[in-house]
Amino acid sequence: MRKCSRWTDRLRQCIAALALLAPPLLAAGGPEVVLVHPLRPAIPVYRNSHATAVAWLLDHYGLRKQGEDPRILIATAATFMEFCHCDLPGKPIAWRVREGLQELLMSHNRVATIVEKARYSVLPADRADVDEYVRSIRQNRPVIVTFCYDPDARESVIKAQRRVSDCSSMVGVGYLRQGGASYLVCHDGFASDQKEPAMEDRVKLDELGLAQHPLCSQPGTALYRWDGTYTNLVLTFVTKLTP
Repeated sequence: MRKCSRWTDRLRQCIAALALLAPPLLAAGGPEVVLVHPLRPAIPVYRNSHATAVAWLLDHYGLRKQGEDPRILIATAATFMEFCHCDLPGKPIAWRVREGLQELLMSHNRVATIVEKARYSVLPADRADVDEYVRSIRQNRPVIVTFCYDPDARESVIKAQRRVSDCSSMVGVGYLRQGGASYLVCHDGFASDQKEPAMEDRVKLDELGLAQHPLCSQPGTALYRWDGTYTNLVLTFVTKLTP
């Protein structure tokens, strides 16, 4: 009887452990909500949204030193990402998320496979749909998303990826589906009075009849439309990370 009791206790412990690994879902009957797990708090935007998004992902991967001010991590990320197109008129500054993140991970002896796609592209292989984003979240892999509003970003994916102007980056940490519509749950780190291009596609929960929902109660976390007013949406997927 004692062996049976021990086995039952061990089984309960395993089930509890598996529950912690699974992406949390809301109860049946409400909207479908999935979040990466465990979910670290959002980091307030410092320097710019692009460097802040990369810094959050580094923190998610356990690469932030204990007690380190996140602003130090953001500043470090910015130095890896910032790139001047000094041969072009006006010498525009680009923010290379994929390249910067790759180099940062390599500096920590981590090897990553990073794929950058866009909602709109003339090349089918470069396009990302909402199902690809959903799969990444369900596999517990956050996604850096950049909302672009530059008119040229629709025609030129390369221009959208450069993030030169009229764009905001954040980390997609989940999704919500309701009534056939899809929304991205994002750590944007924006203050309530902050002006960012992506605010155009931010959604309040009470607009969806979910005013009492705790989903976005965490500071710096908000809901964004998948079918928004942006000219393009760039998604940066980390598909593999070693060791």
